[in-house]
Amino acid sequence: MVTTLASRSVLIDLALLSDLVRPARTPIASAWARLSLAHKFLAAASVVVTCGMLLVGSWVAGWIEAGVVHNAAATAALYIDNAIKPHVQAPAAAAAGRSVKLEDIERA
Repeated sequence: MVTTLASRSVLIDLALLSDLVRPARTPIASAWARLSLAHKFLAAASVVVTCGMLLVGSWVAGWIEAGVVHNAAATAALYIDNAIKPHVQAPAAAAAGRSVKLEDIERA
């Protein structure tokens, strides 16, 4: 009988000790504990899907940005080839004996 009484006091002391040691729950932790398993799954899945959307969105935005830069560079190269190149070569033509008009250069 003595061992049973001593073991009960140890159990009671451990129960009191665990109440003292257990950290206080934050409002978020207590709200999470009250949720059903389906609601917990919904919350976790929402976080995962949101992170996935952010990653895929940033990846696609990078590809779009690279495409826009590439197209702008191609357009600028075409403009230089067709509109500016003849006028830049005009001083060399003038030195060869052909005349270059200022109006032609300004018009381009």
